[in-house]
Amino acid sequence: MARHDDSGGVSALVRHTAGMAELAINAGHPDRKHNEYLPYPDNNFNDPVDERFQRADKFTVAHVFDRSGRTFVPNVPVHVKSIVAERTYAGFTEFLNPYLYCVTTKHGPFEWTIYKRYRNFNDLHKALVQFVEAETKHSISDLEKVQEEENENPCFPTRNDRMAFINDSIVRERCQILLEYLNKILKHPKFRNHPATREFFDVSCVSFVYGLSSSIKEGYLLKRSHDDYRGHSIFFRLPFFCDFCKFHHGRKWFIIKDSYITYMRPDTYEVRFPMLVDRAFDIQTGFRHARTPHGIKITNLQRSLVLKCRNKRDCEEWTQHLLNLKEQAKSFVSSQASRFNSFAPIRRKQLAHWFINGKSYMESVAKALLTAREEVFITDWWLSPEIMMMRPTDDESFRLDNLLGKIADDGIRVYVLVFKEMSFAMGLNSLHTKRALIGKSKKGFIKVIRHPDHYPSGGVFLWSHHEKLVIIDQKIAFVGGIDLCFGRWDDDFMRLVDLGEENETKLKMPAEIEADKQAAGGKETVEAAEMVTTEMAENAGESPAKGSDQMRTTVTPPNKGSDDVKPGEQTHASGSGHHMKTAAKKWIESKLSGNDNDGNESDTEKGNLRVSRKPLMRTLTSTDNKLTNNSYEQDSQSQRMSNWRHSKTNLNRLRSLDSFEAGQDDHAAHTNAALPSNRFRSQNAFNKFVHQTIDFARHDQTQNEPKVFDDDEGAIRRQQRYAGKWRRLAKIIRKSSSEEENSEDEEKPEEPQSIIGPSPVIDTKHRYFIGKDYSNPYEKDFEILEKYAEAARDVARHFIQRWNIHKCEKFLYNDSYPFLLPKTYDDPDELRVTNWKDFLDAPPCKVDAQCVRSVGTWSIGTRTIESSIQNAYIQMIDAAKYYIYIENQFFITIADDAVVKNQLAEALFRRVLRAHASNEKFRIYIVLPLLPGFDNVNAVQAVLYFIMRSITKGEQSLFKRLENAGVPPDDYISFYGMRAHDVLMGVLVTEIIYVHSKLMIIDDRMAICGSANINDRSLLGQRDSEFGIVINDLEEEDGMFNGKKILVGKFCSSWRKQLFAMMLGIQFENPKNIDINDPTSDEFYDYFRGVAKKNTLIYEEVFATLPSDRVRRFDQVGQYTEVPKLKDTDPIQAQDKLKAVQGLVVEYPLYFLDDENYLPSLRTREGLVPNVMWT
Repeated sequence: MARHDDSGGVSALVRHTAGMAELAINAGHPDRKHNEYLPYPDNNFNDPVDERFQRADKFTVAHVFDRSGRTFVPNVPVHVKSIVAERTYAGFTEFLNPYLYCVTTKHGPFEWTIYKRYRNFNDLHKALVQFVEAETKHSISDLEKVQEEENENPCFPTRNDRMAFINDSIVRERCQILLEYLNKILKHPKFRNHPATREFFDVSCVSFVYGLSSSIKEGYLLKRSHDDYRGHSIFFRLPFFCDFCKFHHGRKWFIIKDSYITYMRPDTYEVRFPMLVDRAFDIQTGFRHARTPHGIKITNLQRSLVLKCRNKRDCEEWTQHLLNLKEQAKSFVSSQASRFNSFAPIRRKQLAHWFINGKSYMESVAKALLTAREEVFITDWWLSPEIMMMRPTDDESFRLDNLLGKIADDGIRVYVLVFKEMSFAMGLNSLHTKRALIGKSKKGFIKVIRHPDHYPSGGVFLWSHHEKLVIIDQKIAFVGGIDLCFGRWDDDFMRLVDLGEENETKLKMPAEIEADKQAAGGKETVEAAEMVTTEMAENAGESPAKGSDQMRTTVTPPNKGSDDVKPGEQTHASGSGHHMKTAAKKWIESKLSGNDNDGNESDTEKGNLRVSRKPLMRTLTSTDNKLTNNSYEQDSQSQRMSNWRHSKTNLNRLRSLDSFEAGQDDHAAHTNAALPSNRFRSQNAFNKFVHQTIDFARHDQTQNEPKVFDDDEGAIRRQQRYAGKWRRLAKIIRKSSSEEENSEDEEKPEEPQSIIGPSPVIDTKHRYFIGKDYSNPYEKDFEILEKYAEAARDVARHFIQRWNIHKCEKFLYNDSYPFLLPKTYDDPDELRVTNWKDFLDAPPCKVDAQCVRSVGTWSIGTRTIESSIQNAYIQMIDAAKYYIYIENQFFITIADDAVVKNQLAEALFRRVLRAHASNEKFRIYIVLPLLPGFDNVNAVQAVLYFIMRSITKGEQSLFKRLENAGVPPDDYISFYGMRAHDVLMGVLVTEIIYVHSKLMIIDDRMAICGSANINDRSLLGQRDSEFGIVINDLEEEDGMFNGKKILVGKFCSSWRKQLFAMMLGIQFENPKNIDINDPTSDEFYDYFRGVAKKNTLIYEEVFATLPSDRVRRFDQVGQYTEVPKLKDTDPIQAQDKLKAVQGLVVEYPLYFLDDENYLPSLRTREGLVPNVMWT
C-alpha cells in the first residue's frame, strides 16, 4: 500500500496500483480470513511515569529536549471518541478506498480530529504486526493459533472498503470495528509509542507539552536541504534541472503550532529551526516559486524553506493549514496591528511592576529564579557569575552562578546569551562567564552562547548586544537597563561609603588633612571627575595654575539651559590627584595586616602601562581584593588598585600596542567604571582597520569653532603613519578570535577557576558592596519592568529568535544546544501568574504593554531593520500633553546632522515649539550623568563633544534652535545630574551618581523602559541590539497638572513620584510636606530647579566639584581646582553647609568647557575611529 513517504508522480501511481492489486488478491483468497487479530507484544500494560518530564496530564518542555520519542502522556487515557465515514469521489487512486474516515481522539485535555482512508488503517496494522513478530519471535499466524475464543486482542478487518462491499447501510458497523481496534491498540504502551501509531494519529513528542499550543497540523514532508538562513545558504540553485538534482532530504516530521512551524528529525527526535510568523511570513506554491512539483515555499524575516508534498491534494491541505497559521498569528504579520512598527502587538490587561535601583530588582530576580519550573532565559551585555543577588548576606547560595547551578540541578534548563567582546580590547571576560556558568551544572542544563564573532572579514566589530532580560518559563519577564554584573547594585540610600562601624566619621581638622597630604607626597584625595578634567586640560596644553577664591564666586552663573549628556562609565584619572580609592585601600590593607603605618606607594607608570585611578566608589572596603588567580600574578600591584579581570595573555597583548590606546564605545562605557588599572584597549582601534572608511578630512561641525587639527600637518599621510599599529591590531584580533573560537568548542562542563580574590571584608553579612562591586558603585542603574502573560511571551519570543539564529551560526551541528520553541498565547491557564507574592513586595498594576526593539541583520538575522524603540520615543514625545520625564545614560541627538541620525531632538523641538505657540504649560525634565564615564580621557572628550552639540553647542543644538525660533528653552526644558557626599575616614568626599537608566515617562500615563540609550547606537536598529517595553496605564487615580485635577495612571504616576522623591531627598520622610503631584506647575518647576541650583552651589563651594559651568576654558581648570577647598580649610563649616543639601539632584553643567573644541585630534586613536563609535 502507498505510504506517506511516497513522492508522487508516475512512480507513485505505479506503487498505488501494485498495492491495490495485492489487496484485491489477498481479499479474494478463499483461505484468507476477513479479520485478523493483533496480539499484544506482552502483558505489561503499565506505562511508567517520569516525574522529571511530566506535570499532571501533560509533558513538560524538558521532555522535548530529552528526545525519548514518547508521544502520549503516561497514565493519561487516550480514547478514540468517534469515527464517521464519508463517501468521496477522488479519482482512480481512491477506487479501493472510497470512504474518508473522520477520527476524533481525546487525550487528557487535548482533543483533535484526523482524516484517514482505509489504506492508512491498513498501513498501521501491518507495521504493528511486524513489530509484534519482531518482539515475540513468532509469526502472527502462530500467535493467532494460541489465542482463546474470547479474544480481547485488537481485531482488524483485512478487506478494504471496495472488496468488502461496504455500502452506506453498513458503514456504521465498519466504523465501530475500526474504533474498537484503535482503542485496543492504544491500551498498550508499546503500541502507543510505536512510530506508526504516532504517524497515524498525526502526533509527536511536542503535541502534548505543557505551555505549547495544540498542533494545527503534523505530518511527514520532504524538505530541501540547505535552505536559506543567515550564515547557511545554498551556493547555487538548479531551477531548470530535474527535481532529483535538488537534494531533498529524507522525510521530516513537520509541526504547525499557533505562531510558528518547525520540524523534527524522526530518527533522533531533535527539533530543528522553528520559523516564527513575522511581518515577512509568506506562503508560495507552484513550480515557479518552489522549483519542485507539489512544493511549498515558506519565507519569513530570518529564513526561507521549501517543502515537498506527496501529491497535489496534500500540497493543498498543507498550504491551507499554513494560511490558517498566518491568519491565526496575524498580530505578528499585520503592520496595522502594531504601533511603532514593532514585531509585537499591544497586549491588553497585562500585569506589571516597576523597580528602582539594583537592590529590589536583583532580589526579585533571585526569588523569581527559584520559582522557575522549566526554563530560564537570560541575555546581558555583561554578566558576572560571581555577583551577589541578595545583600547584605554571607550566604553564597545567593551568588548568581550558584543560584543558576541550583535550579539547573533541579532540572531547570538555563539559556544565556552574552555579548562576545574582543578580549584584547574589553575586559568583560565573557569566556569566563560561559565557562563558570556551564561548570555549575552537573547535568549540562546551562547553555551559553557568546555572540558575535570578530573575524577580520565578515565579523562584527563596532556594535554590541545590549539587551538586559531575564525570562522565567516564558511567563515572567524582567525588562530594563540593569545587567546582572558588577557595579550595578545600589539601593535608595545611594551610599558612597560602606565601612560600617570601622569608618571614621569624626572629621579631621585642617592640620591633620595637611599632614596626610604631606605624607602622601603632596597628593590629595580628589574625585574622579576632577582628575579627568585636569587631564583633559593637560592634554590641551594647559598646566594647572594657582587660582583665587574669586573663581568659585564670580564666574558666570551655572546652568543656562541644556539638553544632552552622554555618560559612559568610570573615567580615567591621572595627574597629581591621589584617588580616594587608593586612600581607602591603604587603610584596609593596614587593618588586615595589622600594620597601621601608611605606605608611601604612589601611582606610577609601569612599563608602557599607566596605572589608572578609578573614581571613589561607595565604600572601598573590597575594591582592592587580593587576587589569587595565577593569571594575575605578573600585574598584582596594578590589579590591587583596580581588581580587574584581564588575563596575563591579554595584558601582554595590551603592552604590545605600546602606548596606542583605545577608548570605549558608548555601551562599553557601562563597564569602564568597573574596569582596569590597565589602560583599557577598546574595539575602536580595530573597527577602523576592518572595512571602515576613515574620513581623514573630517572637520568640526559646529559653526565658528576652531578647527580640529589646525596644527596637524600631513593629515593626508596619517593612514600610512598608523599602518604599522593597525597591522599589529589585526594580528592580535586574528589570534584572539582563533583562540576564543577554539575555546567555544569546549562544551564539557568544567569547574571555573575563580577570578575573584578573597574579600578583605571579614563580615560580609553586614556589607552591601562586596568585592568587585566597588568597581562601579555609584551608578543610579535602575528602571526595570516586570511583565506577565502575553507580553512576557513576546519578550521570550525575541530571545528565542536570537538564540535560534545564533545557534545556526555557531552550534548548528551541536545537538546539545537545542532550538527553542515559543509557548502558546491561547491558553488562559498557562498565561496566568498566581505566585507573584513569592518575588514581589507589592501587588502588580494592570496595564497595556507592548514590546519594542532595535535589531537588524547582524544581531538577529532578519532581512530588515527594526527601530521600533526610536519610533516609540518619537510618537510618545509628540503625544505628550503636560510633561516629559527622561532619564538616560546618554543624550546624543542632533537634527539635520551629517553624523547623528536619530530623530529625538527634532521631536523634542517640535513639541516645545507647539507648546510655546499654544501658550501651554509644558515641562521636560532630563536627568543624565554629569560626565561621560570612560576609561580613556580622549573617549570622554569625544562623547562629551557630541552631547554638548546636542544640547547647547552649535547652531544645530536643541537650545540654539529654540532660541533662534524665539523660544526661551529654560521655560520648558531643564537638565539635571545626581551627586552624593559622605565622610570617608575623617575626610569629606563627594562623587557623581552615574545615571545608567533608560526611561521616559509622559503625563503620568505612559512610559518606555528598556536597554536603549538616547543615541544612534541604540536607536537606529542596525547597530547595537536593544529591547524595551512601552506601558500604558489602565488603573487610574486622582492627579493634578498645572493646578487642575485630572485622572492619571497608577503605574506611571507612582513611578515618577518615587523618582522625584529620591532626587529631592524625601523618599523616607517629608517634613516640609513638599507636593510632587504636579510636575507642570510654575511653583513645582521653579522649586525643583531651585533645589538643584542650591545643591550645585554648595557642592562647588565645599568641594570645587567638576564638571561645572564655572569652567568654560581649559585654562580655567587649574584656577578653579587649585583654590583651597572649604572641606580642607574648614571641615566643620563645610559639613554644616552640606547639611543644607537636599536629596541628590544637581544642575547639569550645560556650558562646561563651552569655549573649547575638545573633539580628539586625529593624532590620537580616538580621533581616528569613525564618529559613529561615539554617537
